[in-house]
Amino acid sequence: MSAPATSIAGPALGESGARRRTGSAVPVARLVGWVFVVVATGWAFRRTWREIGMPVDSGYAGFGAVLCVLIAAATLGIAMRRGPALSRDPATDMAIGLTGLIAAVGLLGVLTVRLGAEYLPLRLDLLAAWVFAISATVVVSGVRSVVRFWPVWAMLLALLPPVYGAGLVLLGKGGVLVLLAGCAVAVVVGRSVSPVGGVCGASIDRPVDGLAEDVLGRGERPDAHTGGGPRRRVARLGIPGAGVVLVAAAVSAWIPVPRDGIPEATTVTGVVAGEGVVVPGWNVLESHRYPWAADYFEDARFGTRSLLEAEEVDPDWDAAGRKRRVTVDVLGAGNGDGLDRYPDFAHYRLAEPRFGPPSYFELGAGVVGRMRTVVDDHGALRWTWLSWDWRGAGGAERVTLIASTDHLPTAVFPEPDGSLGTTASAILRQTLRGRSIDGGPAVLADSDLLLTLAHLLVAVRTGAR
Repeated sequence: MSAPATSIAGPALGESGARRRTGSAVPVARLVGWVFVVVATGWAFRRTWREIGMPVDSGYAGFGAVLCVLIAAATLGIAMRRGPALSRDPATDMAIGLTGLIAAVGLLGVLTVRLGAEYLPLRLDLLAAWVFAISATVVVSGVRSVVRFWPVWAMLLALLPPVYGAGLVLLGKGGVLVLLAGCAVAVVVGRSVSPVGGVCGASIDRPVDGLAEDVLGRGERPDAHTGGGPRRRVARLGIPGAGVVLVAAAVSAWIPVPRDGIPEATTVTGVVAGEGVVVPGWNVLESHRYPWAADYFEDARFGTRSLLEAEEVDPDWDAAGRKRRVTVDVLGAGNGDGLDRYPDFAHYRLAEPRFGPPSYFELGAGVVGRMRTVVDDHGALRWTWLSWDWRGAGGAERVTLIASTDHLPTAVFPEPDGSLGTTASAILRQTLRGRSIDGGPAVLADSDLLLTLAHLLVAVRTGAR
């Protein structure tokens, strides 16, 4: 009677020992896997991290620090939560992870590199890094491990400039932080909830000795079909997965981020932000302010439009003897870091715009202006734009001069619009359109008119006249 008892107790003791060995070996392997994903993502997008401070306002760093604390709390809350055992399907994990890595490399190498002025507001390289990190985790730890932490991945999206900028416009920085803090608290104190039923369902009671496996992820349990213990299986699956991630990281690290077409503000002595637009030889017919500027920039000061008309007729500007009109739009902020986040055309209401290639002109005092032709196919309208950014006492400004090819007093000019929908559609439309309307030298109808006014305006604002 004692022999059967011994035979039964023996396997039970062996299984317990195997479970203890699994609980000590697999979490270490999981930890190494997570560290590997972080290092690979950091190396693959090292160019992106060097440019990280460009697309946001001065408060982005503090927002990111607070969000990282909230994400860490949410991660710990999910890791310490008891849940059902999660097994792996290596073939499925490799297929999904490889597809995601290809998508991340394509997002960086096909879409990001073709962006010009749209690079800063979209920052598709940061989105590519997010996709890369998730896909690498799928390859290393399995798709179910990624799904288990889906609230953490979702909260990371708040660091993307389009999401961050939309949150500022809709809720303000305080509202965004309150919303994210509420999400983090709900994750920490809540029960396991998964968007995929049955993967990480409602928490169930398990022995506390399995908690160590939950902290770093569920490891594979040894059985007769694994072809070896957990340490050998993890090693066999990890080497090919690590190789795939490294190849994708090497390709991503080789791809440069775009720098052409991004405006840069020039610090100019004598400029005082907020001064009115008063130019000798030009009359101010209309002038008004736009209150929406404060929604886009944390330290926004003003947004104004002035309609100027020349006091005298210049036959080079109009052969029919009409006085030319030009609109002067000025967007001011205490810190110019947020101004260059948006292209020149982002805050204008245009139905079906097409933009010509920019041409650059010296305007005096070290200021360089960007001039281009803008066509709205919806109304068969055409304008010539001249813009520049500068910094001075009291803040930074973006100045935009617009002349219409319609010389009549009833000429229509693009209207500034601060709605989130207008800004998003303008940026996305130009991104999907791709390159400028032509690749050759720009044909600028009113270049002499705008350059004359711009030189005079710069001279007045800098005190040179």
